[in-house]
Amino acid sequence: RACGIRAAQSTPLVTRSGEMIGMITNHWRVPHQPGERALLMIDVLARQAADLIDRSRREERIVMLAREAEHRAKNMLAAVQAVVRLTKADTAEELKKTITGRVNALSNVHRLFVKSNWAGADLRTLVTEELSPYRKPEDLQADVSGPDILLEPNAAQAMSMTLHELATNAAKYGALSVAGGKVDVRWSRDAEGGLAMRWDESGGPAVTAPSKRGVGTAVMDSMMRGQLGGAIRFDWRPHGLLCEFRVPV
Repeated sequence: RACGIRAAQSTPLVTRSGEMIGMITNHWRVPHQPGERALLMIDVLARQAADLIDRSRREERIVMLAREAEHRAKNMLAAVQAVVRLTKADTAEELKKTITGRVNALSNVHRLFVKSNWAGADLRTLVTEELSPYRKPEDLQADVSGPDILLEPNAAQAMSMTLHELATNAAKYGALSVAGGKVDVRWSRDAEGGLAMRWDESGGPAVTAPSKRGVGTAVMDSMMRGQLGGAIRFDWRPHGLLCEFRVPV
């Protein structure tokens, strides 16, 4: 009324899928009651406006998704290239098997990204999936503990590769290579809000510290320190490997 408006009529803007995306309002400076023909024309205008806005939003989303897909594809390619570059073996067959295992670990974590609409990957699921080929599901409940944490894609990818290396090494030489072996995986938030994780093996063959750093250790070091700016420590105790690592906030 302060602006001199004496009548108003509003029509919602609704997409063809039924989503309300706005409102179109007409104002008159005199008392007014729109007729049927005027209301019909307003409805036509509202439909056209809704279609135009919805189409524009879809096109913007397609462009955004294309850019996001390009970004993710580049990240995935870079991760695969790093895997190939860091992998060494004595025979072609062993090289093929090692690369396949590491690429499969990347594939698994990307499947979790899709499930979460690219929000990230659940840490407990990552741990469980890496251990599942070697442990029975009922054993996993006792071996795995920690709060629910959703890792963003970059951290989840590095964590998946690190867990894959630990599980593979344990299956070849450590606690998962014998029937009585056990792996205890625990994680928590530290005082700064970062992620502190502990991989503790026991019941396996006697362990001795390697004379030189292996390729698997180099991969894990590259993931934790190089990619995430975290820290990782190995303790080759006689009764089993202990690996502790931290990921910043």
